[in-house]
Amino acid sequence: MANNSAQIRRYEPSDEKLVRFFIGRGALEPLAVANHRGYVHPLFLGVWFALSTAMAQYLNWWPSQGQTALRWLSPLPAFACMAVPLMFFIDWFNRDSVEDRAQGILRQQDAVDFAGYYSNAPGSDLWVLEYGKTFVGLAAVDAGDRNGKDKKQAATEATIRHFYVDAPFRTTGIQDDLLAYAIHHTFDVNSNINVIKAEGNPLVPYFTKALRSAGFAQGSNIGTIGLFKWQLHEMILERAQWEKAK
Repeated sequence: MANNSAQIRRYEPSDEKLVRFFIGRGALEPLAVANHRGYVHPLFLGVWFALSTAMAQYLNWWPSQGQTALRWLSPLPAFACMAVPLMFFIDWFNRDSVEDRAQGILRQQDAVDFAGYYSNAPGSDLWVLEYGKTFVGLAAVDAGDRNGKDKKQAATEATIRHFYVDAPFRTTGIQDDLLAYAIHHTFDVNSNINVIKAEGNPLVPYFTKALRSAGFAQGSNIGTIGLFKWQLHEMILERAQWEKAK
């Protein structure tokens, strides 16, 4: 009988291709969200309506009284024609921003050797979440001192570098369990870690929601993404707050 229980296990070298694929998928996922939000943005809708009505007026497509009911549908092609280039414009600008960030993520130091990178410091690790033999998600926490300013002083901060849960499983809330596991492991294994940080991205709402549910507080603005400059924030969880909430 197949074992269909969920389990969180450590990364193995045989997982490399799968992990790289899903890290890349997660990095590009904000593009679809950014495009959808762009299409319903008031500015986009206003420009679309204005250009469409102007086109219908120029081509004399507006119906007049006494005409057949079908004539009232004649302006619709103008709205359809204007929607296509505007949607392309939204995707073009969002794609440039999201793909630049995705390239940066895929070129981080950990991508050279996942196993070696996440075994260099206590509290660092890369986990794979599975349901039976089905990949569900992954999480990577970096608890090493990457600045190299003082090799004698242990790192006091950890960073969630990667986090992804496949979309069909998000409705179960399993991302909360994966995040809780990663947090507990980091704080429990390395007593020097006082803070865990992550990036809060409004275009990855399921992860941002999970961070807030886990007790992360919103910190400073660390950048923007997309045509409409959605704000990226540093999310912070302090050990004292985590221990108090346990």
